[in-house]
Amino acid sequence: MTSVGLKLNFDSLSVLKKSVYNANFKQCVLNAERFPGEPQLVLVVQVHNRPEYLKLLIESLHKAAEDPLDCPRDIAKDKALQTGCLNAQHPDSYGHYREAFITQTKHHWWWKLHYVWERVHVMQGYSGFVIFLEEDNYLLPDFYHFYKAMIEFRQSSCTDCDMLALGNHNGYNNFIRESNKVMTTSWMSTKHNIGMGISRQMYYKLMGCNDAFCTYDDYNWDWTLQHLSGTCVSKPIKVLVAQGSRVMHTGDCGLHHKDDCRPEWAMQRVEESLERSQGRPVPCLSDSDHCRGGRTQGPHEERRLGRCPGPQSGTQLPLRALSGDGADKPGARPGAVDTPSLSHRVEVAESEKMRFRVLKKNLLVLLGVSFVILTLLFSTRVLMVPDWDTESNTPHSQTSGSGDALKLNFDSLSVLKKSVYNANFKQCVLNAERFPGEPQLVLVVQVHNRPEYLKLLIESLHKAAEVHSFLLIFSHDYFSEEINSIVQSITFCKVLQIYFPFSAQLYPNEFPGQDPLDCPRDIAKDKALQTGCLNAQHPDSYGHYREAFITQTKHHWWWKLHYVWERVHVMQGYSGFVIFLEEDNYLLPDFYHFYKAMIEFRQSSCTDCDMLALGNHNGYNNFIRESNKVMTTSWMSTKHNIGMGISRQMYYKLMGCNDAFCTYDDYNWDWTLQHLSGTCVSKPIKVLVAQGSRVMHTGDCGLHHKDDCRPEWAMQRVEESLERSKDGLFPASLTLTTAEVAEHKAHMKNGGWGDVRDHSLFNTSVIFNAAIKGVSTSRMAHWFHRNPLKATAPVSFNYYGVAGSPAANKICNDLRTTRARLLDMFTDITCTPEIMKNATDAYFSLLQGFISSLDGSTQDNKMRYIQNFKWTDTLQGNTPSAQQDMVFELVSMAFNVALWYTKFASRLAGKENITEPEAKDVHRSLKVAAGIFINLKELHIPRLITPAEKGKDLEPRVMDAYIIQCQAEAQEVTIARAIELKHKATLIAALAYETANFYQKADHTLNTLEPECSSKWRKYLQLKQHFYMAYAYCYHGQTLLAGDKCGEAIRSLQEAEKCYARAESLCKEYRQTKGPGTTAKPSEQLFFIKLGGVIKNTLEKCQRENGFIYFHKVPVEPPSLELKASYGLAEPVCFELPPLSEQCTPEVYATFDLTRGAKNDKAKPKEEEVKPVKEPDLKPEKDTGCSIS
Repeated sequence: MTSVGLKLNFDSLSVLKKSVYNANFKQCVLNAERFPGEPQLVLVVQVHNRPEYLKLLIESLHKAAEDPLDCPRDIAKDKALQTGCLNAQHPDSYGHYREAFITQTKHHWWWKLHYVWERVHVMQGYSGFVIFLEEDNYLLPDFYHFYKAMIEFRQSSCTDCDMLALGNHNGYNNFIRESNKVMTTSWMSTKHNIGMGISRQMYYKLMGCNDAFCTYDDYNWDWTLQHLSGTCVSKPIKVLVAQGSRVMHTGDCGLHHKDDCRPEWAMQRVEESLERSQGRPVPCLSDSDHCRGGRTQGPHEERRLGRCPGPQSGTQLPLRALSGDGADKPGARPGAVDTPSLSHRVEVAESEKMRFRVLKKNLLVLLGVSFVILTLLFSTRVLMVPDWDTESNTPHSQTSGSGDALKLNFDSLSVLKKSVYNANFKQCVLNAERFPGEPQLVLVVQVHNRPEYLKLLIESLHKAAEVHSFLLIFSHDYFSEEINSIVQSITFCKVLQIYFPFSAQLYPNEFPGQDPLDCPRDIAKDKALQTGCLNAQHPDSYGHYREAFITQTKHHWWWKLHYVWERVHVMQGYSGFVIFLEEDNYLLPDFYHFYKAMIEFRQSSCTDCDMLALGNHNGYNNFIRESNKVMTTSWMSTKHNIGMGISRQMYYKLMGCNDAFCTYDDYNWDWTLQHLSGTCVSKPIKVLVAQGSRVMHTGDCGLHHKDDCRPEWAMQRVEESLERSKDGLFPASLTLTTAEVAEHKAHMKNGGWGDVRDHSLFNTSVIFNAAIKGVSTSRMAHWFHRNPLKATAPVSFNYYGVAGSPAANKICNDLRTTRARLLDMFTDITCTPEIMKNATDAYFSLLQGFISSLDGSTQDNKMRYIQNFKWTDTLQGNTPSAQQDMVFELVSMAFNVALWYTKFASRLAGKENITEPEAKDVHRSLKVAAGIFINLKELHIPRLITPAEKGKDLEPRVMDAYIIQCQAEAQEVTIARAIELKHKATLIAALAYETANFYQKADHTLNTLEPECSSKWRKYLQLKQHFYMAYAYCYHGQTLLAGDKCGEAIRSLQEAEKCYARAESLCKEYRQTKGPGTTAKPSEQLFFIKLGGVIKNTLEKCQRENGFIYFHKVPVEPPSLELKASYGLAEPVCFELPPLSEQCTPEVYATFDLTRGAKNDKAKPKEEEVKPVKEPDLKPEKDTGCSIS
């Protein structure tokens, strides 16, 4: 994203067209850095060419021009035919011909509706309403407050309201009286086309009426919308209307009145309306909401703190609702009947009205600011640079991966879930290089766990004519290596595998699988309530409770329908039908030939056919006679659910019925679809059916019949059917035999779908987000390499002969216990930084009493050399180093404390659903560790009598490597945060470059150590260096592209590809290299995986842009990365030893007498064994599957 808007180029029409394309493609979002995060409300402003109202000079993005050969508007048709003007055959219903400036508004409105909901990247995942405005609108100050109140009111009192209308054309004379009132009615063009709110659900309903909208002979988008209400849209559109308009119409000229534009008059009207609207009581939703307007007097008492008065304290005071007389009739006149049951009226005496006058100067400022905000909001939605949101994991490029198929990893459930996510994210298209170009037909196969039947289907596909032009999409809800190998063995066409992310296989003991606490299927509801089973409140219509294996098929079918049309990248732009199959289907050889014939027949003879059915269940005894025959009829579950063809138009109609599909109590997707036909879908679904079935059903077992699966019998039936049908294949043309009237066919619902958890999971946005949206707080277990903790021999501090006083003995005892406690903390997974600091301070405050001079002299403390300590080294195995020096103990123990902070950070980063405070703890822990290492290196290690040996922990090269690694890993957290908050690409590139340099420096400090102890660590440092160099080149390429340096951007991204490939190679080398420490698995992490997709898609985007707009030469050498981050660099946290313990006084110190020696000093001390530290396994927490974003 960028904060600089693109400039349109007006040199010529062709240049302007390119410039408009570029602006729409880049989508520059202004002020994205200043206002990070998801939008709470989206406003869309339709702009033409009235800059005086907009207060900013914005030229029209697209100027439609009249063709010189078009017919004049008022020419008669016979004369038009004589003159041969272009559109002579097509006047409107009144004999007039088109005028471009008239038609443009309707084109723009429909394009804008589609583009905002489908193509604006930051809108993906947005679940609120989009408010549509025009340039001559003016928002009242409480616009957003009122919007939120309307949303709350709709959720509680008008769940069937399809739209919002925050504005009206009633004026402001009665605004104070109407301020907190709303009404419901049918949507009308002349009343509700201002401040109109449309949800995604309503958008789908409208898109399902695309043909009707496009062909209805009215140049007004709003009158066309009113026509759709109750005709193509099954029920009249019900709108929730603000009686006190929050959107003012300021324009006095426009499409029909181009002269006498007087914006100064508009300003005067705004001032007058604002004056009349002051002092109104802003709608209050509850007693805790504060009303605007300051202090006002109630009938009997003051309203203090802006609390809403009401009949009782705490009584809810929602917006006042009015009900229309004919809300179900299109065009019905809205009524004004009070509905006291919906709300309480807030009584406000005349003395409550608070008025104040606003100076003209202040109003002008307010007006200007409001228009600027609208302009920025428009820019935020229309001028955003297309980019990858690497944290939300949504690919904004329309290309998908190709090449080698991804392998699922079955090591554990959590690993398998990641593997499924990764496959859905990468979308690797097999055989894409062998079969380039767009697919001519898309087949989607729903696969469960019947591999023998799947083999039959694939065999039939192999024999199908022109199969090389197909795209096969296999949608799996059961994951196995056998099924994957069967699918991935296909070589005759392009293949894509997608995986249902809520398979019961992934959630065997929890919803959406079968939770052990779920109610048994046949338990009575009263007993279920007594036992307290999870879903006791929600049996189905027949009193039964859900069974996961039953509900999964319907979930999978709807998810697959949505995912294929919305999220499969290679499907974007596909305009044909998608044929839906199952694994136990078998295609006849002329399947594609017959499909093309059906498409041709539909275009010529059945344009109102909604679906295709290339299969049926009639058998093949009469196939030759029926081979070339088709019929039209109503769609029925038991007849037309095989070889079903769905167009994008029909898909939109079904998505408009998402709620109805999700809540209908039938576990069968096909019976649910039949229920929608003619109810939620306005007209019964009409299907064009092949009488001679081109899709054979081979399965003799399935959901209800799991036993006696005999695929060999299926093969026998296939051979017999093919033998009977071979003479009827490839008919020359089709014949319509029957044309039945499409009508709704009611049926008895089957139940099995009463659980509200299924209804909730079914929500479209929830399901596709779980499959494609990135996990911004994803676990990063095994992301960091960690060397082992240092081990030490036990120390008793038993100085009975030397300690000459009870206080001295207490110090020795406390040293022993605090040391043991600190060592325990290193392996306690419940230990926190606060606990670790307390344990460290307790021990070090006492230990300093044997290091610091307490007698005021400059000589060493007499107790410093009394004890021998043994510590292992992180790179040297279990061979200990020994020194008789308290400083050695201090340094070694503090070294372990620093290591603990790094391991704590790694463990916390591996937690599921890490929160922002926890991410900060990871960041701080790594900086604290770096600070400890620096303190030891600079202040304490130089005090050792015996210098550290080569390769030991305390030698300078090893210390430097640890310091630099901690800083680099802390900056990784900063980079992830910068990406999540969508900071500038320049900052991310600079941080990545600095981090890569840190890793390179750390690697170079270890290059002279023995390979057997450092090679594994060095491989980790090298792979991280190349990974972050890839990041730096990738985001630097984005910066170059934003600066219109497309050739350099391509070269930068090519270098990013090389670095990423080298990082992947080093990951393999790292895993294969033996050495100390836990083995990290960075290549399995989403953070690592997603970068490959970002690089690939950004490079492809640059190459497209270069071939279309820039035509820059790509340099031979990559651009130099002279990047310096101005902020965001990780600085170590300074470490200081705690103050000396109050127990360690000069008086107590004097009671230690070294001349007396310990009582058992004549006995040879026992050689203590140094046992390795048993560290807790670094494993991710149990993946509950509850986190989806």
